[in-house]
Amino acid sequence: MVLRLCGGLVVSAAGFAAAGKEGNAMGQTHRREVFVDWACEAEDALYSLREEYEDLYPDLRQERLDTLCENYRGEDTEDSLKALGQELSAMQYALYSLKTDGDSYGLVLVKEQETGEFEEELSAGKRSGKRLLQRGKKPGTAAKRIDPGKRLAGQEWRLDPGWRFSYGMDMELGSVWAKAADHGAAPFAGVDISAWPPKICALPQAVSGLDAEGGALGILYEKRGEGTKTEDYAAVGNALDRPEEWKSVCVSRLGMEYTTLKWYHGDLFLAGRAYAAVIRNAVNGISEPEIIFRSGKRDLTFPFFFIRNDRLYLCIQHEIYRWQEKGFLKKEGFQKKIYTVSGNGSVEHALIGEEEIALIGRVTPAPRTGAPSTDMAVLNVETGKVRTIPCLVGNLSVWDERVCVMPYVDSAALKAPILQCFDLKTKECRSLPYGAVGKACLTGLAQRPDGRVLLRTSDDRLILPDDLWEAMQKQ
Repeated sequence: MVLRLCGGLVVSAAGFAAAGKEGNAMGQTHRREVFVDWACEAEDALYSLREEYEDLYPDLRQERLDTLCENYRGEDTEDSLKALGQELSAMQYALYSLKTDGDSYGLVLVKEQETGEFEEELSAGKRSGKRLLQRGKKPGTAAKRIDPGKRLAGQEWRLDPGWRFSYGMDMELGSVWAKAADHGAAPFAGVDISAWPPKICALPQAVSGLDAEGGALGILYEKRGEGTKTEDYAAVGNALDRPEEWKSVCVSRLGMEYTTLKWYHGDLFLAGRAYAAVIRNAVNGISEPEIIFRSGKRDLTFPFFFIRNDRLYLCIQHEIYRWQEKGFLKKEGFQKKIYTVSGNGSVEHALIGEEEIALIGRVTPAPRTGAPSTDMAVLNVETGKVRTIPCLVGNLSVWDERVCVMPYVDSAALKAPILQCFDLKTKECRSLPYGAVGKACLTGLAQRPDGRVLLRTSDDRLILPDDLWEAMQKQ
C-alpha cells in the first residue's frame, strides 16, 4: 500500500492479488489496481502508476509522460487521464478505469496484447470498466497536446495538502481564507497574498467575517458548544493569531445569525439576512449588540456594509440604506433608502473610486439554457445617478479603473469567458476565454500592493499572471 498527499488531494495506490483469474468476491481482478482521487492532477496519477507498476513496466520512466502531464496541469482530471491513456497506447500499453464505490478512479495498466484477456477478466468478475483514450484518436497514436499559447502565462501556487479555499470569505484585507477539507472540527487558515509565494497561517477559530479600523480588528467567528451546536461570536482584537487577547461576546443568543461586520467611527456594525445591529464604542470594550434595523423581507440574500466619502451604507434585502447619525431633528439609523437592486438572489458588489459602487443582483432560479446575462448597475451614492453595463452574472471585483466579472456559468458547456473586464475610463471591454487556466473557472480577483493582479481558481489555485490585460481578448 502506498499513500501519498499531493496537490492537496489524497492519492493512493494498492495492489490486489487473488487466486486465479476469476476475481474475488468484491469483483476485483487479480491485476494490480491504483486508486486516484477524482480531482487529482495528471502528475499525481502518473506518480501512483509508477509506484505500483514501474517494476513491471520500466517504460513508465520515460520523460515523454512527464512532459504530457505538465502540459495537462490544471485540466479536468478525466481529460488528463484520457490523455495519459492515449500516450501510453503509443507505448503499447492500455490504461483502464474501473468503476469504484467511492470518489476515485480505479486504474489498471496492462500491455496492449493483454487487453482481450483483461476485458474477459472484467466480464467474469462482473466489474465494469473502460479504456481511457482521447475522443477521435485510435490506440497506438500519441496524445493530443494542449496549445500552451492558449494558457495564461504566470506563476501558480496551491494550498497545502488537506486544505481548500473557503467560499464564505474572499480576498478581504489582503488575505484569502481557507479551511481543512474535513468539515467536522476543521481548522481555518488565512493566506497572506501580499507576498509571493503566499503564506498560510492557521487560525484558532472558524473566522467568517473580518474588518479593520486603525489598529483594531473586528472579528466574527464560530465556536463549537455542546455536542454539534455552534455559536457565533463578535470580537475585537489586535492580531488574529492571539485569540487569548480578543474581547468577545456571543451574538447568537437571541437567535440572530450575523454574516458580516464593519467598523465605522469606533462602532462595530453587524448584519444578518434581515436585520442589523451595532456594538457601540467597541474599540474600548465589547458589549451586547443593539438591534438598529429590521427588514420585512426574508429573501435568501447576504447583506454587506460599505463606506463612500466617509459615509456608511448597508445593502440588505436588495435595498441600500445610508446611515444617519443622530443630530438636531435627525433620528439615528438607516433611515433613508437610496437604491433598490434588481433580482431576488444574492447581490455582488465592488467599490469604484470615492463615490460609486458596481452592483449585480442574481435572479433565482437561473435560466436553464444560455449564459445568464444582466445589466451591471454602477451607482453614484452621492448623486443617485446610475449607469448600466451589459455583462454576465457573476462575482465582481475592481482592478485599477476596471470592473471585473467572474461568471457563475459553466463556461465549458456555454463557451463563455471566465473573466470580463470593463475599463470605465477608456470604455474598452476585454475577456479571458475558457481554457486560459485549464478546466477551472475564476472565483476571485484581487490587486496586490505592487499593482499586480492575483486570480483564484475554482480548483484552489492562486495565479499571478505576467500580464493579464494583454492576455485578454478585445470584445
